[in-house]
Amino acid sequence: MNIVLIHGLSRTPACFWPLAGRLQSAGWRVHHFGYAAFVESFDQISQRLRQQLYKLSQQGPYGVVVHSLGGLLLRAALGQATVPQPIHVVMLGTPNQRPRL
Repeated sequence: MNIVLIHGLSRTPACFWPLAGRLQSAGWRVHHFGYAAFVESFDQISQRLRQQLYKLSQQGPYGVVVHSLGGLLLRAALGQATVPQPIHVVMLGTPNQRPRL
């Protein structure tokens, strides 16, 4: 199965290299999704992610591991009916609720 790793704000795909190595050793096919929030808009990034997830879903079931802003991007990308849903989603530090303030 394919696993997509999506980093958080001010990070790069390199932050997931240790995890990627372990996943690959366990037999998973790992794909990194990179972005630079200071270069592209949120909508542009989520559109690129949507396209990558769609292409990947054509190969079979997939899972996603996200950190922080990566989780918000994933939620935006999956909000479109054209993207088949992942089998597994692991969110690390994604702000899924509004702050109390």
